[in-house]
Amino acid sequence: MSPLIYGCFRRGRYLRCFFISFFQLLKYGFDGNRGEVYFESISMFTLLLLIGKYLEFKAKSRAILSNANLNKSLPIFANRFENGQITTVLIQKLNIGDTIVVKPGEQFAVDGKIVNGETTVNESVLTGEFSPIFKHFGDPVLAGSINNDGNIKVEITALGSNTTLAKIGQLQEEFTKHRPKLSQFADKIAHYFVIGQLIIAFITYLIWLNVSPDDAIWISLSVLVATCPCALSLATPTAYTCILSKLNRKGILVKDALAFEQLTEITHVAFDKTGTLTTGRFEINANGTELSSEFTTELAAAVYLLQCHSEHPIAKAFTTENLGILNRDIGTINLTDIVSHIGQGISATYNEKTLKIGTPEFIGSTLHLPKNRTVQNVLVSYDNRLCAQFSVTDNLKPDSEITISNLKQKGLTTLLVTGDPSESGNVIGKKLNFDHIYTGCDPKSKADKIVSLQSEGNNILMIGDGINDAPVFGASNVSIAMSSGADMTKHSADIIVLNNKLTAVETLLTAALETKQTIRNNLYWSLIYNMIILPVAMLGLVPPYIAVLGMSASSILVVSNSLKLLRD
Repeated sequence: MSPLIYGCFRRGRYLRCFFISFFQLLKYGFDGNRGEVYFESISMFTLLLLIGKYLEFKAKSRAILSNANLNKSLPIFANRFENGQITTVLIQKLNIGDTIVVKPGEQFAVDGKIVNGETTVNESVLTGEFSPIFKHFGDPVLAGSINNDGNIKVEITALGSNTTLAKIGQLQEEFTKHRPKLSQFADKIAHYFVIGQLIIAFITYLIWLNVSPDDAIWISLSVLVATCPCALSLATPTAYTCILSKLNRKGILVKDALAFEQLTEITHVAFDKTGTLTTGRFEINANGTELSSEFTTELAAAVYLLQCHSEHPIAKAFTTENLGILNRDIGTINLTDIVSHIGQGISATYNEKTLKIGTPEFIGSTLHLPKNRTVQNVLVSYDNRLCAQFSVTDNLKPDSEITISNLKQKGLTTLLVTGDPSESGNVIGKKLNFDHIYTGCDPKSKADKIVSLQSEGNNILMIGDGINDAPVFGASNVSIAMSSGADMTKHSADIIVLNNKLTAVETLLTAALETKQTIRNNLYWSLIYNMIILPVAMLGLVPPYIAVLGMSASSILVVSNSLKLLRD
């Protein structure tokens, strides 16, 4: 039942008190022996109700205050760079694709990507982490974060309500509207409870009209006031508001409230490897790198430019410095027909010939690679001839081992599902003590494994960051994407971890359980209170002002119980 109906229901009782009292006053005057008036009761009701609502508002405001002011702190002006000139303009005058200059110490007012310069950025308003993050060409920057020390140019990718910061607030509003199964059941109870409450109050009035007519009105009124199901309507939204505020502070963005609710039913947790368990900051290993005479500086420049079109973490290892073309002008390089092959590599047409970068299988190479290799090999072919082999390595995230260990202690089954065909997947899987390890999986085989497990009655949580994880996200019960991952992956995920920490997985599972328990406690308390107070009020043992106190106290207790979710 909506708060509006509850409000009308409460105000209707006060109006009845007023009109009954006014009628008594007109008919009998101030003769107290000829009937009672309830003006003082109405005043007491109003006073106690306002005090209760004030305390309730103060409690709830603690949960929403931190999120309500996020967008208010953003700058309203920006320095637009156009035709070699810098002009200060209102944010509303900017468009997607414009380039702005952001100076050291300034706050980003838009989402974008760096097109010139490098810097460190403070993203604490989004991730909760105050450590500076290094950013350079091609890296994304988000509205609300602060440019620490570099003078950079940023190409705008999102403005206003489309920025990540704005979407956090929008998602919070949608999230708090969600009614979990337990709350939907309580709503049905509340619907019939209110109807029953009116019937019981009327029966109470009739009974007391025969027993003690002078007490019939105030006793039936006490029944109505004391058993008002206000606390039932607060049980769910207050809990969700509090937990969402806490998760936002920890750099966790929940996009789907239903998925958050399903976290309490998870039995298996599946991880991608690259960029999820590992840092995703690949380095080219000189020991395993071999270049043919055909791999000229001009071809190296084409490889660099082609890799810039890829969102795979490995592509970031191919810098101008690593390819030996630090001072090479790449403006003359012209690539056409660029195609990204998910889980395999990327190809393009260069000088009317095919240029490919990717796995040995994608290149079609018969190059003999040892089966027990612990590095990933990226091959380059031009005009169907192998001309370079790069060996790239990645390191585990520092919190990966403790995360997997804690999940196993919770009784969850852990899976490593990676597209990496090298021995690296098995080595990492065994080191982290995964229950099941699957390597060399393309997107379809990943999704098939998830569906197979689900057919056995299991609920799967999938964590990943690459484009090849997007199809798997659609198959899993709940999906989590790292913010460092591809845009397609973040779009299809139910939850985004803005700070890229794996410990967020355990935080989410714990938060979901705590929220479910809090909502259950809120609903149980509301129902138990009403079941206890109803017979007591019907016996005439609860004066109207005590009934108001009880009603307000039950609401305040529910809100206070939800506020526990704000604690770290």
